[in-house]
Amino acid sequence: KLVHIERNDTSTAASLKIKNSGTGDATIQVGTSSTNVVFGVDNSDSDKFKLGFGSALENAGDFVLDSSGHVGIGTSSPDDYDD
Repeated sequence: KLVHIERNDTSTAASLKIKNSGTGDATIQVGTSSTNVVFGVDNSDSDKFKLGFGSALENAGDFVLDSSGHVGIGTSSPDDYDD
């Protein structure tokens, strides 16, 4: 199946919004029969944006972005490093 979003308007962008108004996460999963990738906002971890392999954001620590703009790759605790 294909989901297609189109808007023919020069003043407003076409968008897709996925929001959880409760206490759960807002996620998107993409997968095949053997591999699953999940990304979204982890409500239980300070609303960090996470991307990783698996089916739950709690286990997705391959790429993490926090609200301060700190990025973590391979860690769920991004930090600000000034070199």
